[in-house]
Amino acid sequence: MIIWTTDVETAIEFRKFKEKIERFEYNMPKIAKKMMVAAFTPMRADAVALARRLYTRRTGRLFKAINYWAFNDMAGALTTKKNERKNSAFYASFLEKGLAKKNIKARPFMKPSFDRYFGGDAKKGMALMDKRLQTEMERIIEKNQGK
Repeated sequence: MIIWTTDVETAIEFRKFKEKIERFEYNMPKIAKKMMVAAFTPMRADAVALARRLYTRRTGRLFKAINYWAFNDMAGALTTKKNERKNSAFYASFLEKGLAKKNIKARPFMKPSFDRYFGGDAKKGMALMDKRLQTEMERIIEKNQGK
């Protein structure tokens, strides 16, 4: 009978490890925004594609107006607003939710896209965010390898 054994010693320099964690914590707001952008960029493209399929007639600025906001605190929004006060396509909510008085049926284009990425059991958005987080962590660790 042959048995191979080995002894492995690991040494972790806790001071360097703590510095990297602190550097990561310092950069977390920027990383959070990058994570949100990574999830919302394809979601926006999905919403635009769905809107183009639903509304073949020219709808003004609807397609260009669909955008997203990504914040440093892990929050984001899929919207048609340029900023908090100015709406690029005010009629988007009529198309999305419908309008009973004018007999406009609801044909949502942003909600299904949002649900595909974040709604219910959908893990697509979280997977994109997780991938971006891993990339950023690797970048920080490699950047500070020699320090």
